[in-house]
Amino acid sequence: MATAYVNQLFAFSVLFLVGVIVSFFSAKIKLSNVLPLILIGILFGYLFGFDPSLVATVGLFALILIIFESTSKFKIREIGELSPYALKLTTVFFFFNLIFLTVFANLLFGTDFSFKSFILAFVFAALMSGTSPDVVLVMFKDVKDKLIDLLSFEAIINTPLTVLFPILIAEFYMGVFQANIILKTFALGIMAGIGTGLFFGFLLLKILKGWYMKNLSPLFVIACALITYSLAESIGGNGVLAVTVLGVVYGRLAIQEKENLDKFTSIFTDFVKIVVFVMIGMLIKIPLNKVFFLKSIVLFLIYLAIRYFSVSTAFKKAKLSIKDKLFMTMSVSKGIAVGVVVLILASLNIPGLKPFLEVSLLFILYSVIISTLTIRFMKFFVKKDVAVEKIEKAGKKKCGDLKE
Repeated sequence: MATAYVNQLFAFSVLFLVGVIVSFFSAKIKLSNVLPLILIGILFGYLFGFDPSLVATVGLFALILIIFESTSKFKIREIGELSPYALKLTTVFFFFNLIFLTVFANLLFGTDFSFKSFILAFVFAALMSGTSPDVVLVMFKDVKDKLIDLLSFEAIINTPLTVLFPILIAEFYMGVFQANIILKTFALGIMAGIGTGLFFGFLLLKILKGWYMKNLSPLFVIACALITYSLAESIGGNGVLAVTVLGVVYGRLAIQEKENLDKFTSIFTDFVKIVVFVMIGMLIKIPLNKVFFLKSIVLFLIYLAIRYFSVSTAFKKAKLSIKDKLFMTMSVSKGIAVGVVVLILASLNIPGLKPFLEVSLLFILYSVIISTLTIRFMKFFVKKDVAVEKIEKAGKKKCGDLKE
């Protein structure tokens, strides 16, 4: 038994060491380390084995810390300005995905054209309607542009849809939920998530202002982020939203030694990032079936077309350039949120769902590859702040028309 634990520790140690080396060379060539880490993870998946529950746990841990660290740097004024546009894009993209991606997914990977088969494709379409904040926020963390902020807000806003809806639909398919309960559950998740985040945000303010210890306060901040997520989920709320609210509140706190707290949190988060992106890669298995592989690529291209159509529709009046639209189209990274939901859905053992789950993991790889290339050549696509200025101008013009 002890030998098994030692083997797991050795595999984990090698995984982390290789991850650090890969991250070092990625920084040297000014490339996001997300894609190299995932590719290393794919290789590790064939060499080592980890308990899927361990991958899910570490993944959730990373998701919480990444969201907390990133949202703590958001400015409330920017959130107020950009979140309505991020919400609009999220809504349009989610709606078009559920319609068009469901049809094409069922056509390529469904067992037949029955109602049950379409429901399974519907689960896949809902899962693909989000962009994972763990990847988006990491890839764009060193880029200062309003369009990047908009895409970051989109990733945070659409994550509850990505995490909650596929599971609700799958449970509805299995007869656990009734249709009229789904909307009520989603609304409860939003309200409980916001409430939990606000409660722990103000708790942090009270405690850190009156009590600070150099070695323990940073750990207290991290513990607070973890308990905020866990408590929100346990009372039926949305944990991602709760941690987002906590991060925003924490970012506004004027407390002693704030810089040291942020530095510790950042270093700790970097450690978890390296581990989790390698673990994401370990979930992905490249199919040996060439037909399946080609069909997955075709479906991903259709998915990108749906994304482009969604961006064009959501910001029709902004008259964005084709390059702006392409940049927003290709910034659709998937990450640990999708991986964790895939593990949960796989545990339900729903007949006919397995091909959709396998394609979901391949979509993580495809989306990260295309997003990495996009951010690498961002200057070719985007002129600083121009795209969002057009979007904001079109939004203000619409508000003016409504007043008249």
